[in-house]
Amino acid sequence: MLKSLALQKDSAETLRMPDQVLGARFTDQAAAGLSSRAIPKAARLVLFGLPLAFSVIVGSILAAAFRTDGQLSFVEATLVALMALLSGWEAFPTANALIGFNTTPKSSHIKAQSPLSIAILATIRGENAHDVIPGKLNLLRALQQKSNHSFAVHVLSDSPSLVQVEDERHLVRAASALSVFYHHRPVNTDYKSGNVRNWINGHGAAYDAFIILDADSELNLNTALALANSLAADSACGLIQTVPAVLAGGTHWQGMQAVASRVYGGLQGRGLSAWMGDEANYFGHNAIIRTKAFAACAGLPHLEGRGLWNGTILSHDFVEAALLRRAGWAVRLLPAESGSFEQAPADVISHLRRDARWCLGNFQHSRILGAAGLHPMSRFHLLGGIFTYLSSVVWLATLVLWATLDAAQAGAGGNLATSAFLLIAINLLLPRVLGTLYVTARLPGTVFRWRIAKTAIIETLFSSLFAPSLMLQRVMIIGRILANRRITWAPHEKANRNFMDYCVFHVLELIAGLGLLAFLERGLMTCWFLPLAICLASTPALSCFAAQPTKHGAHENLNEASSL
Repeated sequence: MLKSLALQKDSAETLRMPDQVLGARFTDQAAAGLSSRAIPKAARLVLFGLPLAFSVIVGSILAAAFRTDGQLSFVEATLVALMALLSGWEAFPTANALIGFNTTPKSSHIKAQSPLSIAILATIRGENAHDVIPGKLNLLRALQQKSNHSFAVHVLSDSPSLVQVEDERHLVRAASALSVFYHHRPVNTDYKSGNVRNWINGHGAAYDAFIILDADSELNLNTALALANSLAADSACGLIQTVPAVLAGGTHWQGMQAVASRVYGGLQGRGLSAWMGDEANYFGHNAIIRTKAFAACAGLPHLEGRGLWNGTILSHDFVEAALLRRAGWAVRLLPAESGSFEQAPADVISHLRRDARWCLGNFQHSRILGAAGLHPMSRFHLLGGIFTYLSSVVWLATLVLWATLDAAQAGAGGNLATSAFLLIAINLLLPRVLGTLYVTARLPGTVFRWRIAKTAIIETLFSSLFAPSLMLQRVMIIGRILANRRITWAPHEKANRNFMDYCVFHVLELIAGLGLLAFLERGLMTCWFLPLAICLASTPALSCFAAQPTKHGAHENLNEASSL
């Protein structure tokens, strides 16, 4: 047995984590109370006011454009309503970026009031143990040297293979000089949330808090210390989340994801922290959680019913944050812009397979929205997660409706319609522009600033090319869920597929793109659809290119920028 004496002490007391009753309000008597804490009213006014205003403006312009030839038809009225909805939804990132651009976050360098006993939980299921465990152990070594808090690493394994389990055990045995423990479940009941719950029941009572890390996530020393000190200094807080940046990885797809998170993510993180206040969200990893608060307030029940929408709650993190806040605990976002990392899937196919599981989990939230006692902001987080996927259906419906309209119908209002589309385009680009300005303003040297700005421009073009494919793929994911087809997702895998694999996976985009090009060639559609047709028809080639390995050092600018 590993660390047998410590394990005996660790397991001497158990901690219950009962299922929460969603139909009844619940308050944790141990919660310190948040009634005296300030609510970020100004930031929330901007967050909701700007999208509402933008929705009204775009809807009014389009309505005026269609009215030039008389009354609005049913198709035109529906199109106006959908475009107004989409433009308002797409304005939320812009509002968030503006809030972040005009906010100075409080320093995360807080001196701890009293030391905490903290477990670092490393959840693993089938990933390469040599890619997962050493990084967590290195963090533990650094923390034991620099922190007045006490830390231990607990590896929580749900790996199904005996070979994988033996590799994990071997790495833990080799670190016997450290406070490291290994726990393996032969059956991964309730997936990751069940694994964490199992640890809390058996070992959580020995720790004031735990830092949760996924197999593909990392924290550096300073950020881990900031989390520990922030929780120790705030007795009303039950969970503090960081904003993870995406590691550059080895493929073009991973590199572009890294650009998006590092160039725009810092500003978005500042905005989120400003308006969320004590009603922040939880992303499932790279966060610190008060153990007894989590045990008392965040036990997830199984959803009753038939099909894929019942049973274990898959996207558990949003719900756990909502239940903590419901019980009276603050949930905060630490606006740290470096030191918290996660890996992205290697290619588009792996990304979409993960997205399918997230989509199903977020759709389950429709059954949580009406839970008794949830804070309105918690309901907004749940609703936002649902509409993140439903917006693809709305976009597709909008394009179909637009295609049914004769271009001449707009008549003299054609310029008005063009103005509306330009406003939408500016709205989509503005968060990227603000994020790039925010990052480059903090960098030394004009040449370096231009290199980062150029990288951001390339990422914007890259994302634009993939947007139609991701829209169609998400619509297909939703269709599979509604048809009750099983959704599965494996750990991150290397992109070792060939071009035909991408042609088969993206066959719908290929057919749709070629079909649109045929309609355009025959004059059955306007030139507005030409970019969409080209993007869809070229998706297999784009997806294959995105999976190719990058040249060594291709993203070292990002690494340098993120350290500033």
